[in-house]
Amino acid sequence: MIDRNRLVQSLYAAVDEINKQLSVELQLEKSLETVIIGTDGKLDSLGVTNLIVATESKASDDLGITLNLAEIYAVSPDGGPLKTIGSLVDYIISTQENK
Repeated sequence: MIDRNRLVQSLYAAVDEINKQLSVELQLEKSLETVIIGTDGKLDSLGVTNLIVATESKASDDLGITLNLAEIYAVSPDGGPLKTIGSLVDYIISTQENK
């Protein structure tokens, strides 16, 4: 089972990585309520893709788990699990519990 706090810290590390590429006004706040996709989201499609790649990489390095988040991005135009950082954490935990 994944430790929720370790997962959150891993996601925040991915956010830090993406924020280095963004102007100050587009940087993401490290909060579970931060919107990734939606009207309040700051990222364009390339930014979301970069965050997905960084999240998958950090999850592998930090937690030893393999994620395929690009798949859910492709089928969830409204954001689905990628709506907020918190919903992404919940999604990852739920998918890993079934393994």
